[in-house]
Amino acid sequence: MLHSPGVIKMAAATRNESSHWIFDILELVATAPEPPSAIEIANRLKLPITTTHRGIHTLEQSGYIAQHPMWSRYVLASATKQLTKALLARFAVRGVSLHYLRYVAGASQETTTLCVPLGWYALTVATVLGLNEVADRAPVGSSVELHNSASGLALLAFLPKARLERYLAWVQKHKLGKPAAIRRRLAEIRAQGYALSLSDAEAGGQLAVPIRSIEGEALASIAVQGGSLAVKSNRPKVLATVVAAARRIEGVIQLEPERFRNPYDHLPPDEIRLPRGPARN
Repeated sequence: MLHSPGVIKMAAATRNESSHWIFDILELVATAPEPPSAIEIANRLKLPITTTHRGIHTLEQSGYIAQHPMWSRYVLASATKQLTKALLARFAVRGVSLHYLRYVAGASQETTTLCVPLGWYALTVATVLGLNEVADRAPVGSSVELHNSASGLALLAFLPKARLERYLAWVQKHKLGKPAAIRRRLAEIRAQGYALSLSDAEAGGQLAVPIRSIEGEALASIAVQGGSLAVKSNRPKVLATVVAAARRIEGVIQLEPERFRNPYDHLPPDEIRLPRGPARN
């Protein structure tokens, strides 16, 4: 089942500031670890309970959230899931990549994902499960800052220089990391052509390869995540499989480059807000 990426918030003229709290309620429901109650929503957002109930009623009437069938708590409803599907469908690279994701997942026996850059986030748009169990897999619709995952780093390393500088300025402004350390990591990734992040022996890690346009800009990244990456001798074979899939996808992209442009690149990236981490259904 698809997971909603939440609300993309455009802080400029596209948003009615007098009712912004309605979007905040929707975002909280989408990203809360457990379905929140009206009181929890009011407390988290520091809203009067009457205002919270009014916002919940508006979102229920619009089909964006619904009351949980067993508790007085709120979950995402059909309209939000339809928006998610519509958003993901706009990335043409998703459709052409699914066959190759299945191939990589079968060959590596590990979960394989496809991420695209959306604003300053890596958005997971497709996931194919492998035979091996994986800890903390990123569900479809989840997002994370570009420098905080191997999938995102593989994208970030191959963004245009001006866009990268804007990202690092954003990271510094919001105190999300150390730009100098990120620069060093990106230089390594550009030199080797892939990003690798390792965790403990059980979780293994994630290995990600960029899918690039004719100009060399990262349009997406394909990644394998699982315990086999904890064994160093396994990595060359996994890497070769992922690189082969990425090159095949790039070959398709080169036939119709305009079709595969990021459909949201016209939006100012600083004004796009996605919830960090897994989103709730």
